[in-house]
Amino acid sequence: MRADNDNEQLPRSRAEAKAAGVNRYFTGEPCKHGHIAPRYVTAGCCECTILRAQARYWSDPEAKKEYDRQRYLDDPEAVASRAGKWKLENPEKMEECRKKWREANPEKHRDSQREWALRNPEKVQANIRSRRARKRGAEGHHTEADIEAILVRQKYKCAECGTSVKRRTSRQVDHIMPLKLGGSNWPSNLQILCTTCNKVKAAKHPLDFALERGRLI
Repeated sequence: MRADNDNEQLPRSRAEAKAAGVNRYFTGEPCKHGHIAPRYVTAGCCECTILRAQARYWSDPEAKKEYDRQRYLDDPEAVASRAGKWKLENPEKMEECRKKWREANPEKHRDSQREWALRNPEKVQANIRSRRARKRGAEGHHTEADIEAILVRQKYKCAECGTSVKRRTSRQVDHIMPLKLGGSNWPSNLQILCTTCNKVKAAKHPLDFALERGRLI
């Protein structure tokens, strides 16, 4: 294990680390197991400490879970910060962990998916529209925030008949130029219609729909 620049900034001895009030030091020399790594003032080689912790975890995972739980209770913000940093730095490992958890807990995974869908109906619908767009090879994407911006711009009224669409169940997102006719999935091609107008419009060309409604001669 090679030293990095951060290690070179550490005190060079245990005594210097204690005097400086820090919990690690770096001698540049290998420990008795051959690790060239920082050392804890109270626990020795950091690499050996990690390996011992991993061995304890696999031999007694319940004890490790209880230890982690207590650390979280003692300082939840610090634990959350470290976890967030690790997730950002290790996206592939994080995805592998998620995959293993899903495979080991299929029922819990389905329940969590259902709960998430109930809490985030607009995100669910945005994902559905994105899948439809990808299947048709349409360009563009949009988010829940984009839909909210369109609602504000339309003053929470149907773009066609002007009825209120404040209730989520009373509105639907419409592709102005339908995907099947080459329309995009960008926010600029979206409008909010009441459920009735959206059913009537369906996948019609916007000009044909306007003529049908008597708005063009």
